[in-house]
Amino acid sequence: WREPVQLSLAPLKRASRVALRTINLYCMCAAHCGVPLPGLVDEIRRFYDSMVAYKQHTVLAIFGPMAQGLANCAGQADDPTVLTGEFLNQDEAIRLSIENNNKTALTAIMMTLTEVLFYLDELEAAEARSEMARGAETSLRTALPVCLYHQMTVMVAMGQCRRDSSSQEHGVRYRRKRRLRFRRARRSWKELDRLAKNAPHTCLNKSYLVGAEIAFSKGHGGGRGGGGRGRGRFWLDKAFSSYRVSISIAKKEGYLQDEAMACEGLAEALLSVGRIDEATSLYQRARDCYDQWG
Repeated sequence: WREPVQLSLAPLKRASRVALRTINLYCMCAAHCGVPLPGLVDEIRRFYDSMVAYKQHTVLAIFGPMAQGLANCAGQADDPTVLTGEFLNQDEAIRLSIENNNKTALTAIMMTLTEVLFYLDELEAAEARSEMARGAETSLRTALPVCLYHQMTVMVAMGQCRRDSSSQEHGVRYRRKRRLRFRRARRSWKELDRLAKNAPHTCLNKSYLVGAEIAFSKGHGGGRGGGGRGRGRFWLDKAFSSYRVSISIAKKEGYLQDEAMACEGLAEALLSVGRIDEATSLYQRARDCYDQWG
């Protein structure tokens, strides 16, 4: 040390505060870059304890929901559909967010719930939480959370569209909900496409994935809502192509869960036209990706 050690104290203290404030971004990026969840949750645990010790309440309001969501996905929660466990008490966090008018924290909770519920195939509940997270674009201004918000908005809405179209009831209420879901999905796809132009390594595979989801939903059920059977086949072919591009990019960039979702989507689309062997192989590939993720 050429300078007196005392002179380094203030910069070091400032650096430690910056580190605590940005660790949530590291964990978010790591989770969506395919870093295995069990090891990542162990890292999160160490960071979380430091934040609590240093009373980083503002950061914890954002970090807590994400940390608990990852723990739920890793199977480390009594009820995976609720963000209550080691890192967060969901009811208490929502109450405090509302009392303090903390829209950023409330958005983080709802976004995380949307994603977790989607992975658990609880689409109706995920759709309700997605509606409550609609402030994501203004509350969470960094690109990755906004990108994930638009991705999940489309995945949930189109999943619900296909699930509803498989039921027997297709009355006025069904058609109204379908139109609303497609409108939201197209809006989110447009935003994702814009983000993909500026951040292709992060968002391009997601743009192709949601485009495939919209095309598949238009072609699902022999073209109901997609312009008849011939038109339905057109949309299915478009979905097949977009899913395959998304799988290729996600694999190249290392986004395990995106690769898994694209494989699942393509498998479901292939299954809808009777291509069972191809669908089975893709479902297995999706399962392998989820196993790798943890």
